[in-house]
Amino acid sequence: MKYKIWHAANATILSLLVAFFTLDVVSYVPYLDSFVDPVLDWDFTDHYYDDFDDSKVPIDTSLVIVNIGYLDRAGIADLITKVNKEEPLAIGLHLFFNERRDSLQDKKLKNAIDNTGDLIMIKGYNSSTNASRDSHPYFTENAIITYSDIQDDKLGIMRSFRPKIKIADNDYWHIAVEMASLINPSSKNTISERNKEIEFIKFHGREFNFSILDHDITDFSSVKNKVVLLGFLGGPSIYDYSFEDNFFTPLKFEIMGNRIPDMYATTIIANSVKMIIEEDFIDYSQHLDIYGSLILCFLITLGYAYLHNHTKHNLLLARFISLGLIVLLIYSTLTLFTYYNFKFDISAVILFLLIGSDMYEFYFRYYQQSLDGYSIRSMRVAFLSFIGLVGIIILAVFFGWHMMFSLLSFAFVIYFVSLKIWLHLNAPTDS
Repeated sequence: MKYKIWHAANATILSLLVAFFTLDVVSYVPYLDSFVDPVLDWDFTDHYYDDFDDSKVPIDTSLVIVNIGYLDRAGIADLITKVNKEEPLAIGLHLFFNERRDSLQDKKLKNAIDNTGDLIMIKGYNSSTNASRDSHPYFTENAIITYSDIQDDKLGIMRSFRPKIKIADNDYWHIAVEMASLINPSSKNTISERNKEIEFIKFHGREFNFSILDHDITDFSSVKNKVVLLGFLGGPSIYDYSFEDNFFTPLKFEIMGNRIPDMYATTIIANSVKMIIEEDFIDYSQHLDIYGSLILCFLITLGYAYLHNHTKHNLLLARFISLGLIVLLIYSTLTLFTYYNFKFDISAVILFLLIGSDMYEFYFRYYQQSLDGYSIRSMRVAFLSFIGLVGIIILAVFFGWHMMFSLLSFAFVIYFVSLKIWLHLNAPTDS
């Protein structure tokens, strides 16, 4: 029994190695990378938004968004002053003032900022390069400093953000968390208790599903006792589409074809704020994603082994069953997301199902048949090596040793190559 479980575990790891190494190599081949990247970054839960109809979503009034358009610094100063006269709870600025420019405009802007009670400003931060972008200290002396960075993938789809980060030994909340805490004071505690490195955004609507105002109107009375977010929503007016500060989201994303960014960063932040204050979070577990995927792949391999030993047309039957399991897993994932807001990443399992049956036959032919001629005692070194590597995987997932996964991949390659060499050197010879 122990020998059979070892074979199934070997075949599972070998299949996953081949699948991911193949995709990694193909992603560097010209013209093929455009096909591989969508496969790697395709999130099945995006299909939750396939039937999204923003016309049926009520306007959210908990947060007011004001479009700055293409205003210069003097214009932004006037806008802040107009909004501030209506006594909002707080004002958030989703824009940078990197350097000093025209002294008169800069002074006017600084006065408008300094005369605002609770004013939130941002640091730009790129998590992939650890580079930050700051407004000039001249403007930020009396501001609450947050950071702004939305996580994307290779396709540029904005799906998540980090609630809190450390830059130069200082902790900064994400602007969405800070603004949500001004509307609902318990928001920061809620986020802290969730203790998630990344929060996936539950999208509730586009810009017109929020209370929005353009910079050129005269009546800002609707901002009274509201938290206000000043940011870019098109220019020169709110009805003019612009590619500037515009991104892809799951609400309107096509893997192939002509893709057009569908949401401004300011609206993505507004969606994040709404999610936080309503506590309508997307739950997930990185441990479950990895451990669960490995267990599912192992159980599927046991199924392939059973078909191999008990059916005549085992490979054809395994392929049909694999296709059925792919459909079932996608349906189950979407059901979990729709009714329970729970996100389970099944991409590795789907990838495994596409090649798993063929890889099991490969393992049986080139490894298992030869290994069956030896006792588990004679294969003790290989068996213990495998157990050790799997144990390190479990620890690496639990403690978050990200670099360890790359090292383990190469370690498993060496393991399978060494095992094949050993079998070749110890193969029985005809007398």
